[in-house]
Amino acid sequence: MQQLALPRPALRFTLATIATAALTTPLLLYRYLIAFRTFDDEGYVMIVLREYARGGVLYDEVYSQYGPVFHQILTAIFSVAGFGLTHTTARVCTAMLVVFTSVLCATATWRLTGLISIAISVQALVVGTLWNADEAVHPGHLVALLLGGVAVAATGLAGRRAGAAAAAMGVLLAAVSLTKINAGGLATMSVTFAVLLAYPPGRLPPWARRALAVVFAAVPVILMAANAGDAAWRSFLIVATSGAAAVALVSLGPPYVSATSSARLGIGFAAMLATAALACGWELAKGTTLAALITGLVLEPVHHPQRYMVVPRLEATVPVAALVGLGLCAAFVAARRRALLSHSSVAIALSVVKVIAGGWIWYALLDRRLALQTAPPLYWLLLALPTTLLAPGEVLARRILAAVAALQALHAYPVAGAHIAWSSFLAGPIAGVMIVDGWRGLAAALPERAGGLARLATIAVLLLVVFLTQRMVTMHLRLADSYRRNVPLGLPGTEWVRDTPQQVVQLRQLTHILSTRCGTFLTQPGMNSFYFFTGKDPPTRLNVGLWNVHLTEAQQQRVVDRLVSMPPPVCVLRLDGVVWDTPLGRYVRDEFEPVLASPPFDLLVRRDGLASWSR
Repeated sequence: MQQLALPRPALRFTLATIATAALTTPLLLYRYLIAFRTFDDEGYVMIVLREYARGGVLYDEVYSQYGPVFHQILTAIFSVAGFGLTHTTARVCTAMLVVFTSVLCATATWRLTGLISIAISVQALVVGTLWNADEAVHPGHLVALLLGGVAVAATGLAGRRAGAAAAAMGVLLAAVSLTKINAGGLATMSVTFAVLLAYPPGRLPPWARRALAVVFAAVPVILMAANAGDAAWRSFLIVATSGAAAVALVSLGPPYVSATSSARLGIGFAAMLATAALACGWELAKGTTLAALITGLVLEPVHHPQRYMVVPRLEATVPVAALVGLGLCAAFVAARRRALLSHSSVAIALSVVKVIAGGWIWYALLDRRLALQTAPPLYWLLLALPTTLLAPGEVLARRILAAVAALQALHAYPVAGAHIAWSSFLAGPIAGVMIVDGWRGLAAALPERAGGLARLATIAVLLLVVFLTQRMVTMHLRLADSYRRNVPLGLPGTEWVRDTPQQVVQLRQLTHILSTRCGTFLTQPGMNSFYFFTGKDPPTRLNVGLWNVHLTEAQQQRVVDRLVSMPPPVCVLRLDGVVWDTPLGRYVRDEFEPVLASPPFDLLVRRDGLASWSR
């Protein structure tokens, strides 16, 4: 029987991605296993996943801010893998999601450039970008993985298997939307916009094309208008709007993909609707009410900006970056209208700009705030090439990648923490492709110097690889040293997790007290990892970090009623003396007394349990 062998380039690429994954995985593991964070989003997500896996009805019983697909995929991963959900396994799973995301970004880059060296460099760059998102098992990691899949699927939309690629993209977009609806909605709008504007003008009226471009450019304004009075959000709004407007402006012009048909677009949307129906239908069949599904999936995210925000810390020069990006875009559009792109001087200038811009984005991604405030206004350069240098299938893939990246910048709104990494990692493949475009453009414009340019390009790629490698090695050595100096947490499910000796001693003492002297306990704010450490169940399945913000008064009253019915001693572990004027906060304030201070923690006991506590 004849053996099936990968083509040599594909085999080399596969081996290179495996090697890069093997080198970067230890870095990620050190990153995620090096400390326990007191403010405990990790424990919140873990307790939600555990209660869901135990049969809890999503949204009606189990509180969650995230869509059903997140819970379905993550519980399936742990079930198929055959290991329990612990702090160690959650952090290992997170590292694997980051690695797989980087492989998908490398694959998209390779398919757009054909250069394994650039693709592998992008893979390492994406790892370096996403490692800044240090919230283990957060849904943002799954969103990044799915969006990496969208980038790969985009490269096949105009090929022989365009129908399959469209179906895959529809499934992926549905999965993103039903994990975090803001990220999924932005991605779906971006793909729809890019596909429609790839049609020749004869298939879409000029007024409709312009209307689409205006709507796309206005998305950041529509989403963030209510917060434009804040200086930091206003700067971010300028950056995001500039990025979207530049992509929209360049997408209005040629080249077009005549082979792209509305039927393929229909396949994608059909697959998306079928996936959404299946995922939501599964939860409805398990007992989730339609009202709770709509609230958890749509209404909660809509109200989030009014409840909780983390404002980005941006430099005062942010608007300058936006103006530079828009100015370059306007110059390119003017040159395209005057048919000047074929002139050697214009081609050389454009190629130089692309190399510089791609290199800058590459550098900026190593500092997530720098990437957030300077990269989006440059995404349009991915689309800035003379028609003769673009293959028909590449046009649509580039437009989708640029459009998705432009609006995904808004993933950092309204919580600009770890979300910044998830909002900007697609800049990695964009920067890689831009650099290759620039070198190839220079070689085409200066054929007599092509050999020298090729050697220079090789040196540049090697310098990028060395720069990334040095950065990775430095981070690895620093994290490895910190990991060695720290000590094992020594709590259930934390076999590989380490922290400082002082933090470990304190966490062990608090866990012992909660385990042996409290019948049940509440944490304020939510520090749900302690339920895993102690082996105790929470009073209810309504668990979140900032429960004063996210739980309604009726939900908090349900927790109060449950606590009232539970026998003493009932405890509260409080962080930084937090006191909240909400139904549950008032119950803690009025009915509990402090019995132990272990800064920054206080332990409180309900009054009817003070006698047994004192013994």
